[in-house]
Parts: sequence; structure tokens; C-alpha cells
Amino acid sequence: MQRQTAVKPAPYLFDEIFALDVEPVRPTAPAIDRAMLDAAVERARAEGHAAGLAEGRRAASEAIAAQTARAAETLVAELDRLISSAAAERARIESAAVELALTAAGRLARTLVAAMPHAEVERMLRDSLSDLRDVPHVVVRVSETIADDLRQRIGTIATQSGFEGRIVVLADPEIAEGDGRIDWADGGIVRDSAAISKAIEQAAARYLARSAARDQDENR
Repeated sequence: MQRQTAVKPAPYLFDEIFALDVEPVRPTAPAIDRAMLDAAVERARAEGHAAGLAEGRRAASEAIAAQTARAAETLVAELDRLISSAAAERARIESAAVELALTAAGRLARTLVAAMPHAEVERMLRDSLSDLRDVPHVVVRVSETIADDLRQRIGTIATQSGFEGRIVVLADPEIAEGDGRIDWADGGIVRDSAAISKAIEQAAARYLARSAARDQDENR
């Protein structure tokens, strides 16, 4: 039997120093590729620029649309004003033209009557006698200023019209110069310049009223 010799542990000499404040080991930062970094920055800049351009275009488009709408509204309002003004001016011109025509016609009629006061009465008498050849008696009433002259001409007028009956010419103070009235047993005919002028004025007024109504309908 072999004898085992006990091994003595080495004595601790307390000469080993344990540091309490040990600086931690910092991990090494990964290396960054400069080219990749520049590319990323450039890409971000391009994206930001594109976004800015898009926003700018949108804002500009909205501004242009708003400005166009305002311009269109202004144009429509101006056109409406011009149309209304033109319609009013046309109505004024038409009214003035009709009034001028009526005035001119009235003056011309008075001038003709003054120059030939019996002309219209004779024309009316000739037209009537041509259809009254079987009537035995006709009475003609005219103004006092032309009664005598018409009496002197009545025979010629009757002969030219083929009328063989009796014609009596009477002076009527209520009948205006140039007017006259022809009566026979079954009827009569009258020339009244005042009534004719009134009828013409009424017709002109109706025309102007229709024209004004038409302009209003066109402007709606």
C-alpha cells in the first residue's frame, strides 16, 4: 500500500489588485459607406424637392382656377350689363324712330292736305261711286273750305266714275279740311284724319310693346 502525500495549497499573498472601477468596453461603431450616405441624402433631397414642386403646382393650379372663375363671373356680369344696355338702347332707338316717323308722316299729311285739300276726298268719292252706280242718291259732306270747289268738280267726277244718280255736296263745319263723309241709303264711308292718326299711333304703341316684351324674353 502506497502512502499518499498531502499537497499544501499555495498561500494567498494578497498582492493581486481587483479594480473596482473598470471602464466598460465600448462596441466599435459600424463603418458607414460615404457613397451610400451621400446617395441617401441626395435621394431625400430629390423627394423633398419633388414634393415641394407638386404642392406648388397644386397651389398654383387652385389659384389659377379661382382667378379664372372670378374673371368668368366678372365677364358674365359685364355681358349681362352690355346686353341689358344694348336692349334698352335698341328700345330707345326704336321708340325714337317710330316717333320720328309718325311726326314726319303727320307733317307730310298736313302739307299735302294744305296743298290739295280736296284730293283725298275726291279719291274716296271716285272709289265709292264706282260701286254705287245703281244708287239713286248720294250725299257728300266736306269742310267749308272745299265745299264750293268740290261742287264745281262733282259733275266731272260722276261722269268719270259712271255714276248717273244725284250727288249733293254739303259743307260741314265739324269736318276737318281734307276729311269727308259719303252717305247713301244703305251705308256710308268716312275719312277722319284724326281717327287715322290715332289708329296709327296705337299700332305703333303695340309694336313697341311687343318689341320690348321680345327683348325681355331674349334677356332671360
